[in-house]
Amino acid sequence: MHLGNGLFECDYLERAIRVYRRFFYLNGYRADVLNRSGLINELLGLHDEAFDCYARAAVLKPEDGAGRFNIALTQLLSGHYRE
Repeated sequence: MHLGNGLFECDYLERAIRVYRRFFYLNGYRADVLNRSGLINELLGLHDEAFDCYARAAVLKPEDGAGRFNIALTQLLSGHYRE
């Protein structure tokens, strides 16, 4: 996960998302990593994948508003105001 964060900070987004996917495969899902993955997908223009990451994060950690906020922002940016 730290490698993915470092790659993200250095703007190596495609490499970072691969590291996070590997992390999920080996360790399962975590809300904070899902939110970061969603952000990377959003920056890459992959809005559907970003939405999926944020939705999973919101389910895993419902008391954290980041997942729900990111879902709303993704919907707004993609023009889906009523969903």
